[in-house]
Amino acid sequence: MLLKGKILIISGIVLLLLSLYGKDPLIKEAKNYTDNVIKKTLTAYVVIRGINAGVSVIKESEINLPIVSIAAGQVLDPIDDITERTSFILMIAFISLGIQEIFLEFFPNLFLYFLGILLFILGILYILKIKIPKFLLSLTLAFLIIRFFIPILMISTEIVYNNYIKPAINEKVTYLNDWNKKLELKENLETSQINQINKETEKKENIFSYFKEKIKSFKTSICKKIDNVENKIKKIKKLTNEIKEKSDKIVESILYLALYFVFQTIIIPISILWITLWSIKYIFISFQQG
Repeated sequence: MLLKGKILIISGIVLLLLSLYGKDPLIKEAKNYTDNVIKKTLTAYVVIRGINAGVSVIKESEINLPIVSIAAGQVLDPIDDITERTSFILMIAFISLGIQEIFLEFFPNLFLYFLGILLFILGILYILKIKIPKFLLSLTLAFLIIRFFIPILMISTEIVYNNYIKPAINEKVTYLNDWNKKLELKENLETSQINQINKETEKKENIFSYFKEKIKSFKTSICKKIDNVENKIKKIKKLTNEIKEKSDKIVESILYLALYFVFQTIIIPISILWITLWSIKYIFISFQQG
């Protein structure tokens, strides 16, 4: 009994010192895992938002000029919708990871501190041969589970992430990033340029009867701008057709990406929390029955 008491007291002091020291390899590994997933989530979010922005520009590029008319909305509506929803999912994933990061940053040392105090108290009770209350043992075990079990589960999750989920995410992000580059705004039709053409066209019509001698210069200027617009329109048509052909693959990649992050950042943390709560509940019930 005396030996057990001394061991508990020494263990409590060691844990108290560790809580003040603040460095734990388990927590360090768990933090590395959350940091990596946060970076990957932000990368995916930027790519998805880029695709969404590019698609929105093309959808709104309905140009009504005497030579051409483009309306790409019907082709791009599904992609636009799925990118909006996936962006929201990635934001939820980022919030979930942020909560995990906060837990790993602040709570481990706090739990370690209380665990050290509890072990110290248990040691004194053992030495004094005082009957230890069941709730105190249950509380100690609960702190042990929360402090060590959760980081161990997170590290186990990292193994699954690195071997199975990460390669799949990298593949989908790379594929979608290629489309993001194709949909960059600089490659799309500039609305300001179209407005300028329309203004000059109106201006030309208003002063035609008064400044006949300037028709040629206006015509030349407008033709050049229209040629430039035509080239951009052709690019949009080509890009729209390409998107139409690959839309299934794009939507599939976005959906898989959303599924991976839901599994990684929502389902797994909830599962870890459920296992932890179930373990604590089981311990309390066992001690009450004992």
